[in-house]
Amino acid sequence: MSDWNPLDPDAQSVHYDLTEWSLDQRAAIAEVFAEAEVPHAWSGDEVTIPAELEEVADTLLDRLEEEFSILGGGAVSRGSAAAIDEASDDEITEYELDEWADGERSRLSELLVASGIPFRWEGALLVTLTDFEETVDELLDAVEAGDVTIVDSLGPRGATISVGGSELSGETLTQMFLAAERLQRDPLDANGLASLVRVLEDVEDGGVPFGVPVPAWRQAVELADQLAEALAGSEIPDEIGAMEVAQRLFVTLRPHV
Repeated sequence: MSDWNPLDPDAQSVHYDLTEWSLDQRAAIAEVFAEAEVPHAWSGDEVTIPAELEEVADTLLDRLEEEFSILGGGAVSRGSAAAIDEASDDEITEYELDEWADGERSRLSELLVASGIPFRWEGALLVTLTDFEETVDELLDAVEAGDVTIVDSLGPRGATISVGGSELSGETLTQMFLAAERLQRDPLDANGLASLVRVLEDVEDGGVPFGVPVPAWRQAVELADQLAEALAGSEIPDEIGAMEVAQRLFVTLRPHV
C-alpha cells in the first residue's frame, strides 16, 4: 500500500467526485482518511485512493454523508478505469500512441490525473471517456509540442496545468471572484456587473490563471457565461437564477483566491 502512486497508469485507483461537498467537508474527509491511514491524493474536486481500500473509504464517506446530511444520492460519484469498464462503446474514445516515447506517455498520464480524467492504458493504446475528448485532445497536442507544465503537485487544491504558456493574470481571477461575491447577494449590483463584463472580455482568448486547476477554471468560465445569460439573455433579468449561479461561481473560485 505504501508503494501506491496515483500518477502510475498501472496503479489500481478509485476516484471520488466531491463536487457537492463544501471545503470544510472535504477537509473532514482528508482528516478521517489520514486517521484511518488511507493514502489519498487530491485533484480539483476529486480525491483518489488505492482500489484495495475502496471498501474502507466507502464506509468513511458514508459516515460523513450521514453526519453532514448530504442528500440526493450520488453526492459521491466514483470514477476511474472502472468508469471506463462500465461505459458503452460509443462513450469511449481510444488513442493509438505506439509512436510515443515512454516518457511522453508517462507525462500524459500525469496530466490526465491532474485534470481528473478517467483513463487506462492497454499497451500503447490510451482509453478515455468521450466526455473528456476535447480536453484530452488539447493535452495530447501540448505533450507533443513539449509545451505543457504541471505547476503544482497534487495536494488539497489539486494540480495546476499551464498549456502553451497561456496564462491569465491574477487580476482576472480576482475580478471574477469579486463579481460572484457581489452578485450572489445582489444580482443587479453595478460594481459586480462591471467586473463580470471585464472578466468575460479577458477570458475570450483563453488561458488559465496561475494556481487554478484547468477543470476548475473551465467550470468557472462556464458559470460566468451562465451568469451573464441569466442577467442579460432576455429583457427581464432572471435575478433568482443569477444569484444561484453566482453562488456556485463563488464556491468554485474560493479555494483559489
